[in-house]
Amino acid sequence: MKPSMTIETQLIEMIAPRVDDIKTRFGNGEALQPDDINTLLLHSQYNHIHHLDQRLDEVADSVAALRGDFVGLKNDFALLQKDFASLKKEIATEIQTALNRNMMQMMFLIGGLYTLTLLANKLL
Repeated sequence: MKPSMTIETQLIEMIAPRVDDIKTRFGNGEALQPDDINTLLLHSQYNHIHHLDQRLDEVADSVAALRGDFVGLKNDFALLQKDFASLKKEIATEIQTALNRNMMQMMFLIGGLYTLTLLANKLL
């Protein structure tokens, strides 16, 4: 038995020769003894536990991958927030510039109209 193997795998390997013997005897038409049935049940349960352990490892790997994806999404969201804040500042600056330009034009127009009105009053 290898030290890196799971307990279930080690137990399956330990009873595998007995299971093979039981299968051979059953295949030859011999009746099963209660100990044979218990051995087959144990073998089945160990296989089932081993299968579930493999699936648990797969689920754990998937969860770890999802956590990595989530961290990536959090970083992407933080970048989007920064971009949005920058865009918001740019829009506010653009609006303020447009308002200032309109105010200056309006002041020149009012000043021009006032000057025209003064000239018109002097001429009439």
